[in-house]
Amino acid sequence: MTARLEPPEGPVPANWHETFFDGLMNAFWLGAVPEEQTEAEAEFLMTQLRLPPGARVLDLGCGAGRMCLALAARGCAATGLDISDDFLGRARAAAPEGADLTWLKQSLADPDLPAAAFEGAFMLGNSFPYMPPEDTARMLIAIGRALTPGGRLCLNTAAAAECFWPHFEAEGDYTAGGVRLRIAHRFDPVEGAVLTRFEASDGETAETRDGVQYIHTIREIAGMLAQAGLTVTGLFAEADGAVWEPGDPHVYIIAQRQ
Repeated sequence: MTARLEPPEGPVPANWHETFFDGLMNAFWLGAVPEEQTEAEAEFLMTQLRLPPGARVLDLGCGAGRMCLALAARGCAATGLDISDDFLGRARAAAPEGADLTWLKQSLADPDLPAAAFEGAFMLGNSFPYMPPEDTARMLIAIGRALTPGGRLCLNTAAAAECFWPHFEAEGDYTAGGVRLRIAHRFDPVEGAVLTRFEASDGETAETRDGVQYIHTIREIAGMLAQAGLTVTGLFAEADGAVWEPGDPHVYIIAQRQ
């Protein structure tokens, strides 16, 4: 019988996300997103970010580059930013010859981005809640500066309070990419964060790591965006354009640089 997985007892380092993504964890995430979702999200971004062919677009937390590759195929000049050497190596290997793609190894906590360099930016896959609020605010300010006037940002998260709590379960057990991933959560009300232990196994080896998600209301996220010079213009439940309602399991937040 498999022993019960217990959540972290103590604090999780603020930079946990900088060392988390490799090995079996990456194998799981690579298998978790179907190609149909990537294509749907690419069309959604082209529409909601109002990206014309040739638009310069920034993917924050790009992983193995699935969205950059999809947008480059639609004529965009895509820049992907990630801290994982494994993910960036996969992204470079998958890039077709002649595609307008750039890969940056940087932390989301302190991105070094050129001013007014992108017509659009996005962060998919729920990486938005990985950092303490002060780091998140600094990241959003950097993104705001990197967008051209009128440029748009899409944030996708399942950790908005209105999405997270209606679906919260203290434990989870999932399989993707030939990897079984067990998770155990603990909520820290003082920090406003959910601390999580992840155990990934492929039947031969196992890896255990800890992570954290900071829970914000949509109003709080909108406030952080406003401090970065960005105004929320839309909330969507799915990449098909369905309008978000409280209780939907995740949200796509669209904001525009003022």
